[in-house]
Amino acid sequence: MAKTFSKLSNLPVRLLGLKATVLCAGPTVYDRWKWLKRHLQPGPLRTLDAGSGLGAFTMFAAKIGNESTGISLDAGNNQKARERAKMLRVKVEADLDVMRREAEQLLWRQM
Repeated sequence: MAKTFSKLSNLPVRLLGLKATVLCAGPTVYDRWKWLKRHLQPGPLRTLDAGSGLGAFTMFAAKIGNESTGISLDAGNNQKARERAKMLRVKVEADLDVMRREAEQLLWRQM
């Protein structure tokens, strides 16, 4: 059942591509994406998307040539972002699970 739901939830991404990751996320994400589209420089730059959620901004940065890394503390979001990146043929540079564990460790040290 979960695998079927996952395939259905990725259907808009399969049909519309990267735009679906932004449009399906809500109006505030769309506004931030418009801002990013105007200000993010294309080319071989390094981009870090902290709190990347499902990775829409991370994948956009990768699509315009950035070496982009998304970090989310939610393992489910990381998995979904990996699936979508693969679908959209976006190169994922980092091991998101390792980065998530490191980010969690940093949070625990500060408490």
